Amino acid sequence: MARSPSSEPFDRDRLPPGVEPVADTDPRTLGPYTVVGRIGAGGMGAVYAGIAEDGRRSALKVVHPHFALDPEFLARFGREIDLVSRVDASCTPDFHGADLSAATPWLATEYVPGPTLRGHVREKGALSGGMLMAVAVGLAEALRAIHAAGVVHRDLKPGNVIMSPEGPKVLDFGIARALEGTALTSTGGIIGTPGWMAPEQYEGTEASPSSDMFSWAALVYFAATGREPFGRGAVDVVSHRTRNEPPDPTGLPEEVLGPVRAGLGPDPARRPTAAQALDELTRRWSRTQVGAGAQEPAHEATVVIAVEWSGVEVPEPRKVRRRRRGPVLVPAAASFLLVLALIGSWSLLAPGSDGPDGDAADEEENVPAVESAPEDAVAVAREAVALARGAASFESAYFMSGTEMGDPPWQEFAYTEDPEPVYWQSDLGGPALVEVIEIGEGPDDVVRNSRMRNEGAEDAFYRDPADEAYDTRRELWEDRLVQITEVVDQAREVTYGGVTEVGAAESAVEHETVDERSAGSAGHHYTGSLPSSIEEGESDEHFFHLWVGEDGYPQLLHTHENWTVEGAQGAFENRTNEYVLFEQFDEPVSLALPDEAEIADGPPNTGL
Repeated sequence: MARSPSSEPFDRDRLPPGVEPVADTDPRTLGPYTVVGRIGAGGMGAVYAGIAEDGRRSALKVVHPHFALDPEFLARFGREIDLVSRVDASCTPDFHGADLSAATPWLATEYVPGPTLRGHVREKGALSGGMLMAVAVGLAEALRAIHAAGVVHRDLKPGNVIMSPEGPKVLDFGIARALEGTALTSTGGIIGTPGWMAPEQYEGTEASPSSDMFSWAALVYFAATGREPFGRGAVDVVSHRTRNEPPDPTGLPEEVLGPVRAGLGPDPARRPTAAQALDELTRRWSRTQVGAGAQEPAHEATVVIAVEWSGVEVPEPRKVRRRRRGPVLVPAAASFLLVLALIGSWSLLAPGSDGPDGDAADEEENVPAVESAPEDAVAVAREAVALARGAASFESAYFMSGTEMGDPPWQEFAYTEDPEPVYWQSDLGGPALVEVIEIGEGPDDVVRNSRMRNEGAEDAFYRDPADEAYDTRRELWEDRLVQITEVVDQAREVTYGGVTEVGAAESAVEHETVDERSAGSAGHHYTGSLPSSIEEGESDEHFFHLWVGEDGYPQLLHTHENWTVEGAQGAFENRTNEYVLFEQFDEPVSLALPDEAEIADGPPNTGL
């Protein structure tokens, strides 16, 4: 039997993948919990990893202080606490406690390690046999309990299902219902993720348990085939498919085919309830066990999961290296953990949506915003770049894929003005890894770390105050921003696709890093065709995708080109994908500075 997820032995010095060390601005305690790491943060609040006085590990959700002072928002948070506390199922996180009256109101739930369903399918492929059945009955068991508590999930998708060592866990079931009847749902926004919503949700019909069962069937379809049932693309395209084009059943095993087909039906009244789907699937599974010698059929998901669950591995917590000077930097990594979080939960609001108190965002609060209409791609791109240039902190990455030129270049950028200006850049190409840390406003205190990219290579920090590449490196970040407006300016045509999941587009080449780092986020999506950048030969296709968040900051720029060049040796075909992933702006960024004792006066003899 696997260990309970809540007993994973992490602490402030050993954190699970995807959990960052706490920053100076983060709370140190919440109620009986010691805060040891940050799981994530969004516009409304943050989620922390905490250890209670009795040693229990929990995920702690808090709201930002200014929202905690809003009686309406606080009442909604209280409703969410009530909803979460009433749901009791083996495939949902346990409720650990809450305090709505604390200076920083908090909600504690079971800490659930493991990849998301999407991440698991991406890494190991589609599920089959007992594991597929375990996922199907586990999700049905969770929805049965959620619906029995009077809750409608409304946003069931692969990113809200964690493949824990003990079985699948459904997250975020308290948030959507807690928003019901508030300003956040009365401004024309939708709650849900295109591609996983029921047809009636696109038409403005209030979500119901039957809507959740449509999403359940879509999830089981995805788990069994590895395909998104309605593909990717703009909201109107996915909506049309959902309402008019049943998914291709090819690849759906017989044991789940009937319930999944019924769940994906257009008529909500004819879809099975969660209890009916659970009963049918467990009976089918039990018959196979009886045939193998079992004495009595079992009709609970826990029995199926106990027998069939396997192949889910969670990395051990990593040791956090702490230094005397400054906070710790943990390189940005994809999170293996999603919890009952505010992150992304309000990302699909209509353009111009009001704030949580029903009023437009107060400019005196320095809340970023793009004033241009979403359809004006050039103006939006320019405003987004201007906001990014003025950010007091940011994290970003640039990388390529699809190239045949050896190891593709990879760059990461980060900057913070607090407690002092620090710029960090990591360049990875071929066998070498070069990190540069610039302290202050100029090149007088530049620390480099150059080493070979081999296993066991140690950090080799050294000062380089005469670094002639200083301006070039800073210009690389600026070039990534300029690239946004240049691409949109050069486009032959630009199409606005509405608010969609970042990275999700039919013509976008999927990239694991983009999927993992942007999971759960959504933004205004633009796409367009570009002129060929090849002087000789004929470019087959050259296009771009751009996402800009509701907060006005850029999120992802993806350019793709296929080309054919005719030469003496015949036709040469190649392709290139370039990604600029803008991960966060004006939120706490922790950058590591090495101890003075770790910094040499000159470069080591590394052979670089």
